[in-house]
Amino acid sequence: MYNVALELAILTFITMKKSGRLFLYLSACVALIDVLFVVMNYHLSEHSFEQNMEAESESLYLNYQTLLSQTYNNLLTIATFVSSDPKIQQLFNKGRAAVELEGGGSGGEQAQKYRNALYELVGDKWKAVQNKFSARQLHFHLGPGSTSFLRVHKPEKFGDNMDNVRFTIVDTNHHQVPVTGFETGRVYSGLRGVVPITAIDPISGNEIHVGALEIGTSFDVILNILQDTSNYAAGVLLTKEHIKSAMWPEAIEKKFGGQQIECECVIEASSADNFKDIIAEGKAQGVRFRDGGHKIVTVGENSFLVSYFPLRDYRGSLIPEREDVGAIVFWKNVDEPLAKLRTSQLYNILYGIVGFIIVELLFLFAFKLATRSLEDVIRKKTHQLRVNKDRLSEAQCIASVGNWEWNVKSGELWWSDQIYKLFELDPAVVKPDFDTFLSFIHPEDLQHVQNEINRALSTKGHYAVSHRVVLPSQREIQVLANARLELDELGEPAVMKGTVQDVSVQRAVEQRLSDVIWATGVGVWEWDVQNDTLHINDRWAEMAGYSVSELAPLSHHSWEILIYPQDLPLFREAFEHVGSSQGAIIHTEVRVRHRDGHWVWVLIKGRCVEKGTDGHSRRVSGSCADITERKVNEKKIRRLATFDTLTGVFNRAIFNEKLDEAFSLSGRTQQPFTLMMLDLDGFKGINDHYGHPTGDALLRLVAADLKNECRESDLVARLGGDEFALILLSTNDKEGSKAFAHRLLAKISQERLIDGHMIKANASIGCCLYSPSTSSAEEMIKNADIALYSAKQQGKNTVKCCC
Repeated sequence: MYNVALELAILTFITMKKSGRLFLYLSACVALIDVLFVVMNYHLSEHSFEQNMEAESESLYLNYQTLLSQTYNNLLTIATFVSSDPKIQQLFNKGRAAVELEGGGSGGEQAQKYRNALYELVGDKWKAVQNKFSARQLHFHLGPGSTSFLRVHKPEKFGDNMDNVRFTIVDTNHHQVPVTGFETGRVYSGLRGVVPITAIDPISGNEIHVGALEIGTSFDVILNILQDTSNYAAGVLLTKEHIKSAMWPEAIEKKFGGQQIECECVIEASSADNFKDIIAEGKAQGVRFRDGGHKIVTVGENSFLVSYFPLRDYRGSLIPEREDVGAIVFWKNVDEPLAKLRTSQLYNILYGIVGFIIVELLFLFAFKLATRSLEDVIRKKTHQLRVNKDRLSEAQCIASVGNWEWNVKSGELWWSDQIYKLFELDPAVVKPDFDTFLSFIHPEDLQHVQNEINRALSTKGHYAVSHRVVLPSQREIQVLANARLELDELGEPAVMKGTVQDVSVQRAVEQRLSDVIWATGVGVWEWDVQNDTLHINDRWAEMAGYSVSELAPLSHHSWEILIYPQDLPLFREAFEHVGSSQGAIIHTEVRVRHRDGHWVWVLIKGRCVEKGTDGHSRRVSGSCADITERKVNEKKIRRLATFDTLTGVFNRAIFNEKLDEAFSLSGRTQQPFTLMMLDLDGFKGINDHYGHPTGDALLRLVAADLKNECRESDLVARLGGDEFALILLSTNDKEGSKAFAHRLLAKISQERLIDGHMIKANASIGCCLYSPSTSSAEEMIKNADIALYSAKQQGKNTVKCCC
């Protein structure tokens, strides 16, 4: 704009007569244009600086959200690992039962006994987790709301009810699903990961909900990582109203009693010592931290870029109208960039003044020095362009971004100064071309990059690819390359323009988080629902006996191929639900075919992390844990709780349970059934004479005979020693019972060859037929025992009935 006005003024001055009025008019026009130019540049520089601050704040907040999400995932992973220990499950279940029997609350002596046992089991392990993962608290809660059973981090405090404070616990116990969120408890505020704990009921053998396990940590880990990777200090503010509504007074006094800051808030966490000064000066300069935004705050002689965002606790994430509980604040010293901005603005004003003077002199010497004056103006403008270019270069340097242009037809390639710096090259020595660019790409990434470029050229579109660059110093950096294609008038590729950004620091942070996930031994996956692509880590592939490259490319369909056929409907239902429903989660156990052919039990968890405009899931992330050993142990436990280990028939516990069921059924239907008690005659003599192994073999043969003679609806159980019991639902009269019993005696008394010995065994049987007058199942057992005793007294190898 300035150039155009100046050229018009000179041409007018040359072609028109020289006059004072014209000179004053042109001088006024030049002055006005000059002032407008200075003002415009001033505001543009201010606007550019403001935009950079805003973009930097948004990027910082995204990094914070990413770290926060990873921290929550880590907490849930550790909590799930701890809660899956059967010993912990059983001790917690016993503690819950003891508390209920002893009146609730903190319980009594029995509850304290199991509380101490649980603390001994997890205490030392918890200290190791604290040191390795910076966790702060481990807390067992009883339902249905939130009653403290054991604070591993503070074992002397227990029994308090926190229904109106610990909503993460209440929701976990109510819905029996994992929950994460920021929440303030009685003692601490912090990040929480809560999982439900189940246990096998020793009576029913069923899995029951016991309570919830909470693992918490502070903001310190996230704040320190952000400060290390972005040079931003960070802090967390909580409102005094919030902490007073949740924490014990003594806890508030201990943590916040010494704080004196100029707002109705307290400092929960901070990565730098000057947070109080930032808060005080920010409030004095009109900052409302809970409203969100960014502002330059002056503290003493220093200036800081302060970015602040509202902090929502767990309830606030569920209830939009609930007030924010505090704020997340980031700040860094911006003295240097501010000084550069002010210097640049001062130069801009000086350039305007000097330009005006020069133009006035040019008017005076227009006839003789027109050409020379015009060259001076061009030099000045060239200098201005160089300054602007330097500013752009500086901005690219701060963001580690360089730009380039490639003439597709001629092959000519242009790089910005920042790309030369990224590639450690001297622009005076190296002239870039396409082959030079390709030579810097890591050999393992080269083909992928070439494919992306060719795809963009063939589709006349754009590309975005992340790859490694090997520098002349042999140092490797990770870059993110973006490019778009411009077409000529015929619609053919003409020029490709793009950027290259150094993202090594970001990838390093991602790798650190990945290492933490790897330490948990859990597989991690992410499903792009729209494109049906699945991304997994090495641990996920190892569970199935493969490497990631062997399974690639992966999709939801190719995952289905590995699922056990009977588990496939459950697997599909879980993924269809999370793919189409807001707030849905995946929590299912299925079998996956291992490479060598056997089946591996896995626990799959996941949830939606990105939704489309239609409300459906676009991206779902989750974990996959090997639970084969747990499943095998559960099966063993169920068998031990059901069957007699020697003979394979039912044990006494199942006999008592089934007898109660048969007695209750007959009480409702008046349909009789028969109970038989059988005892081998002279079994002790067989044991003493032939040895216990022979006696055990005889018991197994007798049990097999009983099962073969009984119908499928009947039950055979060994009560102990050589005593058996039979529940015959299909035998409902006295004569039928006797006939069946005599058939059993005949079968048992057959001579058998055992361990080289011909052994003949007899038995005595006592029968009891159900009658409406029978008061209980225990009475039927008693009557059958009396009948068995009578059979023994009358010569054995006989049947007696008590009906």
